[in-house]
Amino acid sequence: MLARWGQCNWFYPHTYSDGRTNRISQLSFAEATALIKMLTGTGQQDKETPTNKMRGKILSMGHEMFWKLPNGKIDMPRINAFCIKSGYLHKKLNDYTESELPTLVTQFEKVYSDYLNKV
Repeated sequence: MLARWGQCNWFYPHTYSDGRTNRISQLSFAEATALIKMLTGTGQQDKETPTNKMRGKILSMGHEMFWKLPNGKIDMPRINAFCIKSGYLHKKLNDYTESELPTLVTQFEKVYSDYLNKV
């Protein structure tokens, strides 16, 4: 870990503080925690699960269809409303299990395809 840190010790604090500081001692607790997780390799396992990849695909398609809030973030109430109303199991996105998500992704891909054909 120290070897990785020594390669570019100013870069990590700068990146994890959004440019606020180049000093690790000036990082907030949340910034320092994120940096430690990156350096030790923890935290990445959560993002790389097949379940999260499928959810991410749905969110990405929703983003491209402009299902966004005014601040640019994805409109999760709209995504969940779609999943509850039109999803084959009629529940929120995060309530779908890994084995249920492929069918929901296929449904959402159909909606996305229809959107692209209209544009």
